Amino acid sequence: MCFRIGVAGMVVALCLVSCDAFTVREGDAPTGTSGPTDIVPPFEPTLVISNLINSLEGKIVTEYNKLFAEDFVFVADPSDVLELENFYPGALSDWDAETEQQVAQRLLDQGQTANILLSFAGDEEKVVTETDSIYVVQEGYRLRIVNPQGILESYAGTAIFHLRLYEDGLWYIHEWEDFRLEADDDDRQTWGILKGEIRSTI
Repeated sequence: MCFRIGVAGMVVALCLVSCDAFTVREGDAPTGTSGPTDIVPPFEPTLVISNLINSLEGKIVTEYNKLFAEDFVFVADPSDVLELENFYPGALSDWDAETEQQVAQRLLDQGQTANILLSFAGDEEKVVTETDSIYVVQEGYRLRIVNPQGILESYAGTAIFHLRLYEDGLWYIHEWEDFRLEADDDDRQTWGILKGEIRSTI
């Protein structure tokens, strides 16, 4: 009798333990990454542009900073320089790699920006120069930023990226020119205005 009770208890215990083994569990989180976190070494000049998009939208400031050569310069539209000079003297002058990194740090700060979407208009893309070590491309762009309060800010213009192949075998942005749109009906400000305004707060 004692033996039968012991067997019955074992059966019940096994049932309680094994029943849980057949319950459906949640799947493991994916180990790979996709979307805006896709950053690849820019062995081709076009990868610099895709890394620019992905690092901005993913708000990965360390990857964004890697896009620029040590001798990088940003050249704003002359009209933007004049416009900001009245309010923020020098905001768009002497723009080097260190300045670009400081402004990016502020822009990509989670507390400053909730979401970023950057798009280039493919029909406005124009390769200006292409050699084994130099690649200059003109791109029409749209930059949309949502702040933590949900307010959308939109910027647009034309960018000319001067890319160079350096000794490490990678391409970097050596110079970035920014221009206003020519269309009279588009009153959106340029990326250069945004950069200058951010710099004035640092």
